[in-house]
Amino acid sequence: MPEPQKMVHLTPAQRYRKKFSHPLTDNAPPQLSEEELRLALAMYLNPPQITVGLMAKEKLMVSFFRLLRSTVARYNYHWVVCRRFIPEMVSAGSEAIVSTILKLTPEQVSGDNKSQALGGLIEGAIRHSIETTINDLRGVLPASERTNRSREADDRRPIYGSIEADLASNYVKNMEEYLDPGFLRVDVEDALAALAKSPVEKAVCAYSSWGQSNREIAKKLSISPQHVGRIRTTLRRRYQELGEKHV
Repeated sequence: MPEPQKMVHLTPAQRYRKKFSHPLTDNAPPQLSEEELRLALAMYLNPPQITVGLMAKEKLMVSFFRLLRSTVARYNYHWVVCRRFIPEMVSAGSEAIVSTILKLTPEQVSGDNKSQALGGLIEGAIRHSIETTINDLRGVLPASERTNRSREADDRRPIYGSIEADLASNYVKNMEEYLDPGFLRVDVEDALAALAKSPVEKAVCAYSSWGQSNREIAKKLSISPQHVGRIRTTLRRRYQELGEKHV
């Protein structure tokens, strides 16, 4: 699956966790043992009866909520912006678990260690879903084509978006995505100022609205969250089109 823009991007090195509370994960059951997982998979992929298959499917889904809790806790520690979106992260991760199980094929878990194979699939889906959701909620656009061409000309990697991270880690500090956030902000603000065509659009894309959810901006402007979402989608499209003109 394609990677989301890396405004929030959890790396394997970011293992620390910060506890959080959510009713869906607070009492998550233990993950299934290898033998229990093998049995549940057999009953789900080749059910002797419909009811048995449904029970096995539910058992598989619920067993990975402990993994969801652990993954969300990692985002909660390393990414300050994520701490405001715990319900959204849990919801996105839950949907990823359900979707992965529903689309599961025998070939995806054909190895000897079925627990590791399925766990890897689900963790990848959880992270992808959470990062896509947070990046959409952030509403902050990536750097323009002009900026990224300039960086590439200097043998630097392009900037994928604005950054809020735990910069106490030397590993994180050295990652190229975290360079020049000030330059990125000015570049994006200049572009957005030219793209906004109405007072409402200007208010939605103003820097004071960066990092706020659709609901928060809607409350401030006395409009619906759906209207804010449509405006952000329109601004993203105009921004992308603007970048393509300079290619």
